[in-house]
Amino acid sequence: MPSRETAQSCARYFASLTEARLFNGAALVARAGDVVFEGAAGDADHERRIPSRTDTTYRIGSVTKPITATAIFSLSETGAISIAAPISRYLPQCPASWSAITVAHLLSHASGIPSYTRLAGYPAFMRTAASPSETLKRVEHLPLAFPPGTRSAYSNSGYLLLGMIIEHVTAVPYATWLQRGIFGPAGMGSSGCGEPVAGLRMAVGYTCDGEKIAPACEPHSSIAFSAGSCYSRVEDLWRFAAALFGGSLLRPDSVACMTMPVHAAYASGWFVGQQQGHRMIWHNGGIGGFSSHLAYFPAEQVTVVVLSNHATGDADAVARGLASITLGEPWALPRRREPIAVAPELIEQYVGTYRFPGGQTVSVTLSQGRLCLQSEGQEAFPGLATSRNEFFLPALDAEFSFDVGERGEVRLTLRQAADTFVADKTEPSDDYLP
Repeated sequence: MPSRETAQSCARYFASLTEARLFNGAALVARAGDVVFEGAAGDADHERRIPSRTDTTYRIGSVTKPITATAIFSLSETGAISIAAPISRYLPQCPASWSAITVAHLLSHASGIPSYTRLAGYPAFMRTAASPSETLKRVEHLPLAFPPGTRSAYSNSGYLLLGMIIEHVTAVPYATWLQRGIFGPAGMGSSGCGEPVAGLRMAVGYTCDGEKIAPACEPHSSIAFSAGSCYSRVEDLWRFAAALFGGSLLRPDSVACMTMPVHAAYASGWFVGQQQGHRMIWHNGGIGGFSSHLAYFPAEQVTVVVLSNHATGDADAVARGLASITLGEPWALPRRREPIAVAPELIEQYVGTYRFPGGQTVSVTLSQGRLCLQSEGQEAFPGLATSRNEFFLPALDAEFSFDVGERGEVRLTLRQAADTFVADKTEPSDDYLP
C-alpha cells in the first residue's frame, strides 16, 4: 500500500478510536526510516486538562525489558558479562538454590524464580521505596518453580537481577549506564529510568471504574527498577528500535541471539511471533495505569509504538490495528464492547490449565474478580466479561469463552482476528495470586 494511503488509513483508524473514546495516549508508525503516521488522543493529565501530544512522555512498564536485555548484550560484547555464566559469578550473595541459574536463564524467563509482582502482598509493598536486594528477599526463600532452563515462566524478579548485574560489572547505577550506553547513542532525549527528570511533558496514569476516572496506584520506581521503571515517548522508542535493529547499539550476531526464541514465544527480552503471517519482534508493558507496545517487523522494516496512560487504553489492540494497515493486511475499525460484572463464584470453575491440540498450554487464573489468561512464558492478560461464560481481552483484541459439559469437563475457545483455538482443561491452576 502506498505510504500516503497507509497514512490516511492509520489516521482514519486512530480518529475512530478517539471518537469512540477507546484510546488515550500516543502512537507512531514508521517504515524504513520514515514516519508513516504519528498521532495523540485524549488527555495526558485529566485534572489539569492537559491534552496528550506526540511528545508526551509515558511510563513504559515491561518495555523496559528489551532495554535491559540490550544493556546485557552490549556488556557481553565488551567481555564484561558472559551470558552463559552463572549469576553467582556477578552476585555471589545469591542463595544456594539459585546456583544453577545463568544470565541466559534470566533473559529468557527460564530461571524458575517466582516473580515478586505475583506475591499476594505485592499491592501492599509496591508503593514503598526499596532496593532491588530488599525486593528480592521476598522471593529468596521460595522454591524454584522448575529446574532452571527446563521451561519458561514470566518473572520480573529475573529482570531485577539483570539490573543488579549491570550495576555490579559497570560500577555505576543502572539508570546512568542506560543514559550512556543506550538513550544517548540512540538519540532518546526524553527517555530515562526511575523518577522522571524535570521539564518533560509527563503523562499521569489513570484507572477507570465505569465512567469514573482516577489516578492509578503506581508502584515506586525502585520496585520496578530494571524490570519496568523506564519512561519514554513514541519517537524515542522508534529511535531505540531503529538503533537496535539497524546495528548502532549491538552487532548483528547479538541481535540475532537476542531475538531467537528460547522457550515458547519468548527470546531474550523480546517476544517473537507472527501477525497475519509477518514475523514480529515485540514487547508490551503495563504499570500504574500506563500501557505500552513496541513492535518491529524485520522483513518490512516497520515499527509500531503505542503508549497509553489509561488503564483501558488497549495499547496492544491499537498496535495490532495500525500494524495490519501498514502491512497491507485486512483490518477493521474498532468497536466498543461493554463489560459486565460477574460474581467470582460463578466463574471460579474456569480456573485451571488448558492444553491445545499442539501441546501448548494456557493458564486461567482469577485475580481481583477477573479471569486472566497466561500462555507459557508470557504475561497474564486480564479479561472483561460480556456474559457469564464469555470474555474479551482488550490487550490482545481477542475473545474467549467457556463451555461446561454434562460431566463437568471445561473447554476454552479463544478467538483472535480470523483464528479460532480450542483447548481442554487438564488440571486446576496452582497460581498464588489472590
